[in-house]
Amino acid sequence: MRNLKKRCEICHEWYEPDARTRRHQTCCGKAACRKERKARANKSWCTRHVGYGRSRRFKIRDWAKGYPDYWQEYRQEHPVYRAREQRRMQETRNRAQNVAKQDAIGDLFVDKLQSIQCDTPKNVAKQALMDRRINNLIDCLVWKERVAKQDAMVILPRGVP
Repeated sequence: MRNLKKRCEICHEWYEPDARTRRHQTCCGKAACRKERKARANKSWCTRHVGYGRSRRFKIRDWAKGYPDYWQEYRQEHPVYRAREQRRMQETRNRAQNVAKQDAIGDLFVDKLQSIQCDTPKNVAKQALMDRRINNLIDCLVWKERVAKQDAMVILPRGVP
């Protein structure tokens, strides 16, 4: 048999395919290429089988009815898993709280800017009115900066100064 080389579809380098899978092997044996090929295959499979997760949900629920204490026992036997899950859930909750805060802050900021916009003078010749608008704008921007700093302090993990 001839020694045919193929070009990897991921890194585009030449490689010698495995003799058993020569006809359908598309990427070389590098770990990064194999990982990328697997990710592409998974994505392709998921797009072709859209309802798979929904249909399995009922099967999993039926199975879980037979083992009501499965997860409690699993967590007791695997403390590393429990700690990792607690950390993940805490981060998820923190993200949700920070998003809610950012939404409220954004709404307040928009309200402040709109109140400044309402003070637009018909005649710009009045310097006092113009100064007041500029001062209001500066106050609004300073307020926004202070709030952003407070949020950054809240997001910092414990033990970080």
